[in-house]
Amino acid sequence: MSEGYGRAFIYAILVHVLVLLVLGISFDWQLIPSNNHQIDDKKVVQATLVDEGKVQKELDRIKKKEAARKSAAKKEKARLKELVRQAALAEKKAEKKRKAKARRLVELKKKQALDKKKKALEKKRKTLEARKPAERKKKKLTKKKKREQIEKKRKAHANKLTAQRKRRQAEKALQALLRKEQLQRQAQGELNRYEPLIRQRVERFWIRPPGAKTGLKAVLRVRLTPSGEVLTVRVVQSSGNAIFDRSVENAVKKATPLPLPSNPELAEFFSVIDFEFDPQKG
Repeated sequence: MSEGYGRAFIYAILVHVLVLLVLGISFDWQLIPSNNHQIDDKKVVQATLVDEGKVQKELDRIKKKEAARKSAAKKEKARLKELVRQAALAEKKAEKKRKAKARRLVELKKKQALDKKKKALEKKRKTLEARKPAERKKKKLTKKKKREQIEKKRKAHANKLTAQRKRRQAEKALQALLRKEQLQRQAQGELNRYEPLIRQRVERFWIRPPGAKTGLKAVLRVRLTPSGEVLTVRVVQSSGNAIFDRSVENAVKKATPLPLPSNPELAEFFSVIDFEFDPQKG
């Protein structure tokens, strides 16, 4: 039952009640005799002639009619009261239904809004999920590209450092080679200068073997320390006379240390020397 229909029903019942009340009051007024009329003497005289039995019957009829009217009025009043109660109950039920409907509508709107929000979130999630493979692939390619660029730069830098190192090594090697050639020339010059000194020192400790022929000579290879100490000595070109060769070897050993240049850079060139021992030159 709608709200408008319930109210109209109640208004209709109230109107019926008012009409019945007005009719009841009018009926009561007609039964009550007016006190303002004077009793006509003729009517009183005639009334005395009326049969009392008929009067009593009329009175009983009127009483019964009045009782029936009151009973009907009471029933109508009870009926109207019941209608009013039912109308109020119907109105209360209608109000309850209206509120319940309003609550359901609010809940429905909330649910629809929540569903809409869930759908939007789900759509967004699916969109993000769909983008993830592409984004991961893009990130992977980006990382790979960055790694390749870093590796390329690293290799270029390493190649540059290698080239610089090789260039420096080549420069150092060239400088070392030039220095070594210079020292070799210098050492050769020093050897030419020190060879007579070495031969003279060896000759001091050399004892000519008996029966040694004149004109014998031998080439010896001597291994020396930087200070000139003799480590080993051997004949690399024999004189043809073993006794002569051994005498020269012994003389070299006894002549230790041999005179050498004081320049430490030339020491390696004098670590092993070959010199010719010819007593005739002395």
